[in-house]
Amino acid sequence: MVAEGGFALPDDEDVPEDTVTINNIISTYKLNEVEFTQTDFAAYFKAYLKRLRKHIKKKVSKERLKVFKEEVKKFGLWIFEKFEELQL
Repeated sequence: MVAEGGFALPDDEDVPEDTVTINNIISTYKLNEVEFTQTDFAAYFKAYLKRLRKHIKKKVSKERLKVFKEEVKKFGLWIFEKFEELQL
């Protein structure tokens, strides 16, 4: 099998049963899972959006900022609706 980008991937039957599979992105960048309660995440998310809005305000028009705020609100609702299902 050839993956996008042209490098070969092993077929399932070529992989020994005792092989440990890892996520390359997580492994390469040494990412760690963060434990958040919903309340902690809400505080973090709110502070992050406050900083982000200041930055965006300098870079885009008022119309784009309005669209951003509307879309972030939708995204925030989705995050908190699915919070228990997500791995942060």
